[in-house]
Amino acid sequence: MLSEQLDKASLSLNYQFQDKKLLEMALLHPSLKKKRRSFDFERLEFLGDRILGLVIAEQLFIYFGQESEGDLAKRLAVLVSRDACLAVARTLKFDEIYDALGAEEGAKSTILADAMEAVIGAVYLDGGLDAAKTVIHKLWQPKIKSTKKPPKDHKSALQEWSQKLGYGVPEYTVIEMSGPAHAPHFVMQVKVQNLEAQATGASKRVAEQEAAKILLEKVSK
Repeated sequence: MLSEQLDKASLSLNYQFQDKKLLEMALLHPSLKKKRRSFDFERLEFLGDRILGLVIAEQLFIYFGQESEGDLAKRLAVLVSRDACLAVARTLKFDEIYDALGAEEGAKSTILADAMEAVIGAVYLDGGLDAAKTVIHKLWQPKIKSTKKPPKDHKSALQEWSQKLGYGVPEYTVIEMSGPAHAPHFVMQVKVQNLEAQATGASKRVAEQEAAKILLEKVSK
């Protein structure tokens, strides 16, 4: 069963692993603890996150040669976000792989996004930066080219909305910080007047953006 799912993942990535054990470690999420330790997965996820950021930043620098650092940063934040990783994992049909491996439905979105980064880390270790670039370019290029204008990040959008209504600047607070140094976990809260939202992320910036997004969705309703 596991060998079959590894072959499916390799085929969907269009990358042949020299060391299949790396792909196995990248796909077997900590929620599947009976299969393996979480230590390897988390390390690969940490590495893949940084490789993805580097490769996408380079592509944006080349493709949008006339844009400012601020606009490039907005594009980067969206392209390396959990939502983006989740969407790419679904195009690779990783969700079908996790169905076969018995992943719980409620946790699958988190699993897919994390696993996408872990798989990128595995490709990098297996084939080097050129191999990782090839995989990332193929999967992210349509997203890079589809956005003509820089996206407005959620924190900026929330602040504009808040100040327009005379509510002042949104307040962000660290609710919880946990996890090891190489894989921290933050819970952030954003508050505007009597409205608030919380979100989690691997950094304060990511958690703040997600909290702002959730609060914007609340007020839009």
